[in-house]
Amino acid sequence: MKSALPRLKVGSQDADEQITEFPSLHLNHTAPKRDFTGIEDADFTGTKVPILQSFSYRKAFMNFTFHTLDIYKLAKSLAVTSYRLTKGFPDNEKYALISQINRAAVSVAANIVEGYSRSTAKDKRHFLNIAYGSLMELVCEFEIGRELGYISQEQLDDISSRAETLGIKISSFSKSVV
Repeated sequence: MKSALPRLKVGSQDADEQITEFPSLHLNHTAPKRDFTGIEDADFTGTKVPILQSFSYRKAFMNFTFHTLDIYKLAKSLAVTSYRLTKGFPDNEKYALISQINRAAVSVAANIVEGYSRSTAKDKRHFLNIAYGSLMELVCEFEIGRELGYISQEQLDDISSRAETLGIKISSFSKSVV
């Protein structure tokens, strides 16, 4: 079905090229790829709308200060490891233990970031406590995975050691929030 929206024009160029940086976005219009960044007025149905000429994922999101947090880096690394380890689990665990492990692992990093972004100390601590709880859940789920023979003792020891380090750092960070 063709969209009723008019074509977006940028400067004198038609917007015919696909946006490739975000393949999950389904837009009714596309923007031309440009080699520079900046904002320029675009004529969109008679209204001047500022648009971003070039959008680089790395440039746009690497400026968030949470990227500098050690606890964020450790939590993200643990989440990536969790996803890699659960690839070796049997298919019948896809919607059970695999899903729980991956959700808990992502929750740790996501709650650290959300807590860090909050303005009050109470809110920051609240989300850091959720992150800590998700970390404990993750360890428990990997222990179950070990008992079921899905991971080795060495893999569990690595996860447990990294989780212990991260837990201590989350706790220390939470206590330092004022």
